[in-house]
Amino acid sequence: MVAGGIRKGSASFVFMEKCFMHRVLLRSQWLERIRYRGMTNETPLSREQMVALLNEDLAREYQAIIAYVIYSKTIKGAKYTDIARELEAHAGEELSHALLIANQIDYLGGTPISTPKEVKISSDSEAMLRFDLENERQTIGHYRDRIRQAEVMGEFALSEVLRTIIVQEQEHLTDLASALGIDAPEIGN
Repeated sequence: MVAGGIRKGSASFVFMEKCFMHRVLLRSQWLERIRYRGMTNETPLSREQMVALLNEDLAREYQAIIAYVIYSKTIKGAKYTDIARELEAHAGEELSHALLIANQIDYLGGTPISTPKEVKISSDSEAMLRFDLENERQTIGHYRDRIRQAEVMGEFALSEVLRTIIVQEQEHLTDLASALGIDAPEIGN
């Protein structure tokens, strides 16, 4: 018997134990959030500020879609045959990212923009891959910032959506670096 006349192993005891463990878990998560906010010294963004930043990210996704479509069809040379097919697949993945970002903008009460960032074009296949590599590097850096900002705001679902996107962006970066025969560049954030 434990306090209150409840027997160890009884259904009531198990229920109380689960409630206690759940409270411990919630408290540790709460303390972790407080610690995280304290470490960053960041003021949470407003929803409007986050929408503006997500619209910049959306413009980068549009840029990537356009670039991948163009590059996959204009890249020349036998050594680029495999990466051309990969770039075509990347275009579809970037469209998926754009839809996810647009959905989050809508959730936050904003309106998705329609204008892409500038797409660099070249007749040099290696230059196109380098443009793409740099765009992916910058995009990953921005998403790292956005994840941190979303968590400080308490928008944990948004940070999870961004984490799924950043995984594919990093794969794109690795594919491009591999095609260029170089190590993946550091992101810097």
